[in-house]
Amino acid sequence: MEENVQISTKHLFDHFPNAESGRLYFERQRWNGRIVCAHCGADDKITARKGKRAGYYCCGSCKEEFSVRTNTIFERSHVPLHKWIHAIVLTVSMHHELSSTLLAAQIGVTQKTAWKMQARIRDALIDGGDDVELDLFSQ
Repeated sequence: MEENVQISTKHLFDHFPNAESGRLYFERQRWNGRIVCAHCGADDKITARKGKRAGYYCCGSCKEEFSVRTNTIFERSHVPLHKWIHAIVLTVSMHHELSSTLLAAQIGVTQKTAWKMQARIRDALIDGGDDVELDLFSQ
């Protein structure tokens, strides 16, 4: 990712306007068209859920259900994935520390939720080192 790239909030909302767009983005990044079970690693016998369960998959090998959130910082978070994208971009692109109050106002969550999101993002950045790269707009 280039240094000092400025991304406006409007640009983010244009590219990721809803939860579905965020989910589809992360599915492309994580699986690149070949869905792999987050529990056993199998890539065959994967069945996509439909209706209200869209975005969830069932593995025919281990019989476990999973989604793109499974085993990630997004797991067990009810925050839509497009808001996670906004939070990640805003958190890593600020030259000074972004307050959870400001992040909450920017993405439309409570301050407590924004604080928890930032903690997960920081932990992921620490665990991932300097090799973390977001390629958000090459779709």
